[in-house]
Amino acid sequence: MKTFKSLIISLLATFALPFPVDAAEINCNSPVWKNKSVCNKKKAKLKEPNFCKDSNLTAIQKEECLSIKTKIEKKNAKKNPKYPVVFANNSLTMWKQKHFLKDQFFWKADTKTVLTINKGLGGKKFETIYEIPTERIISYEQSLVDMSDNAAQLATNVGITAVFVPILAIGQGINYRKMEHYKWKILFIDEFGREITQELYPISELPAADRYYTFLSDLTGLKNGETRSSKFLETYYLDGINKFTEKLEKDFVNLSTYNSVQSCKELDTSSYPLSTNIFLEEKKQLDSLRERFGYSPYVITGSCS
Repeated sequence: MKTFKSLIISLLATFALPFPVDAAEINCNSPVWKNKSVCNKKKAKLKEPNFCKDSNLTAIQKEECLSIKTKIEKKNAKKNPKYPVVFANNSLTMWKQKHFLKDQFFWKADTKTVLTINKGLGGKKFETIYEIPTERIISYEQSLVDMSDNAAQLATNVGITAVFVPILAIGQGINYRKMEHYKWKILFIDEFGREITQELYPISELPAADRYYTFLSDLTGLKNGETRSSKFLETYYLDGINKFTEKLEKDFVNLSTYNSVQSCKELDTSSYPLSTNIFLEEKKQLDSLRERFGYSPYVITGSCS
């Protein structure tokens, strides 16, 4: 009987422990656990031993220092994003938002293989402007262009001086936020072999999520400012030239009229003034691409010139 009672008491004592045996299940960000010893251990910073600064280290000491340094770098490394990922232009809003602002641009990647550049049409509707296979991205640039907070906005809302908002916000539970403003720019090859530049200005609250720093590098496999080799990209330029040629041939059929005197076709500029201007501009773009690879200007089938 005593043995059974002791067992019951032991079990009750186990359930009454301040934290479960499996510490991995603890949420150390919660107010209940964040200051507990188990969480302090998890948050503890790794430090290199002082002797690692010495110039004359034994092989064992050097190995220990390298091991700890590797662990520190791994622990501090920013994590790659989890897809799908969305970043909105000049906005803190993410994909969880229930609607898109009209004319708001946002970048979305469901996987690492394709980046879409979209324009909000209001409500839940949007238009995809570009659909870019990530291997067609030539390079990217990302930089921090500004840091700010919402102190002035809060001051207006609650009727207090902006200078005191950060202090009062803490005491009164006001939603005071510091923010980073970024500039992202990508250069890519479109389906017709043309080089296109697109920019986005996302905003993040501090501390910024790792995805703001790792998204473009993870998506492209490139470093900031790095450019893919011309040899790697050549296939996409040439494939684009072929598709561009097919497009212009079809457009010419739709925009041309037959010249019976010269027995050939010419652009009907009187009937389609705007469309023919676009056609002529695109013809220049095609010839520029062809010149890049040593080809002569393209002659439209059946055209008068």
